Amino acid sequence: MQVSNMQTLYIKKQGEPEIAITANHQFAFLNLVNGTPKPKMNTYTPTGIDGQIQQGAITYDATTVQADFLINARNAYELDLLEHKIYDLFSSRAVMRLRSSVSPALVVYCYPQPFTMTRVDYAEKSFSVTFNNLSGFRQSIVNSDEIFKFNGNYQIGLNLPRDKDYSYHFKSNDFNVYNPSDVDIQPLEQRHDLVIKITGTGNNVVLTNTTSNEIFTYKKGLTESQTLTINGINPFLDDTSCGIDTDHGTISLVKGNNHFTVSGLDNPDITFSFPFLYF
Repeated sequence: MQVSNMQTLYIKKQGEPEIAITANHQFAFLNLVNGTPKPKMNTYTPTGIDGQIQQGAITYDATTVQADFLINARNAYELDLLEHKIYDLFSSRAVMRLRSSVSPALVVYCYPQPFTMTRVDYAEKSFSVTFNNLSGFRQSIVNSDEIFKFNGNYQIGLNLPRDKDYSYHFKSNDFNVYNPSDVDIQPLEQRHDLVIKITGTGNNVVLTNTTSNEIFTYKKGLTESQTLTINGINPFLDDTSCGIDTDHGTISLVKGNNHFTVSGLDNPDITFSFPFLYF
């Protein structure tokens, strides 16, 4: 079987370099299909009332990703060798990272499921591997603070309007953070990754997202040599937990633009690092 217009599948196992699977005379990657979003409702049925009532926010369940392949060996011996290599490639006890040449800047972290092969000809088989994407999202290949460092990190379709300038590193007390994701970034409610690093000098440092009306306050002094880090919902001064010295506030990012102000801090240097999330 002749195959044209092939895509490339990039696979990265934990602790190993990324490998590329493309078309050759032996083994061809055909397509990567991402599962549709799976909204999940939390409902209950009240007594004596028609229908059901939704409780809390709608969440999104895990999805599946399917990769389709074709083996085109020269003979039965080569076919047997290729099958062994394929089983080794798609067997993993740890999470695997997948991306395709169609959307190279978007990745999924997933787990391969059992699969079978279908004979097409004497030395030719086709098969599909289904992966469980537990997060339910695709995400940017790197975090926000690295998205523009290399050309391979950026592509059309990341929801970044061309008429705006973007930065995730700020040296002022008034700035905007753009979240191009398909969802809000919510470290508290959804355990999304969001790391905010703050340096400068001051006392009673207050970080405010005026768009979401969220405030985080560090009540003690901050010196030039120290780094205040908000890792999700957990604050650290350098490497030491400092939640007791805060107001226990949390910061999230709504879709689109987020306006921030900082008070109580001179010579600010602030970085927002988070993966962009997409259905």
